[in-house]
Amino acid sequence: MAIEKWSDIIPSIVKVPITVYTNRHKIQKWWKHAQAYLNKGNTNIVVLGRPNVGKSVMAAYLHNETSNLSWDLPDTSTDVETKALTLENWTKLVRVIPEQKIANRYSGIEEAFNKHEALEGIIYVVDYGFTDEKRANIKQRMIDGKNERKVKINTIEKIRAKNLESELTDFKGVCEQIRKAFSMGKSPK
Repeated sequence: MAIEKWSDIIPSIVKVPITVYTNRHKIQKWWKHAQAYLNKGNTNIVVLGRPNVGKSVMAAYLHNETSNLSWDLPDTSTDVETKALTLENWTKLVRVIPEQKIANRYSGIEEAFNKHEALEGIIYVVDYGFTDEKRANIKQRMIDGKNERKVKINTIEKIRAKNLESELTDFKGVCEQIRKAFSMGKSPK
């Protein structure tokens, strides 16, 4: 019996850890995909931003799902979206947090910043004030001046100024959340 490879003499029990180590990236990738599918596991990256800036579309693009998107205007997200995103050799659990002032946003941010020790980073998506309001009734109320300031927002410049102000306010709030998490020793890496 001729021995062709040195690994032929290694007992099978030793081959298992070597095989696991050799395939660790694939194993980790499928583990993260399973966690994303089940919406479990620690968040590695959180995606934040104002409503309708394209957080979900950006995450779909990064996840290679853009061919699955239709040309219809996507609906406003209300639930935290969980995706497994492969970056180089490792797969990360990415959560896209909706912006609307709803419980899902607050619980998603609270969970990402304070409960998950694996949080490595934050992607804050901006559009420099060029967000279009998708809901026709809200858009009409803005044009008619039936908003919180009783000001008619009927030009692109006024819409952009309002959106920029909202974007800055939200970004400052996120920075405050990061500061609080950092002071408690739970900041993103």
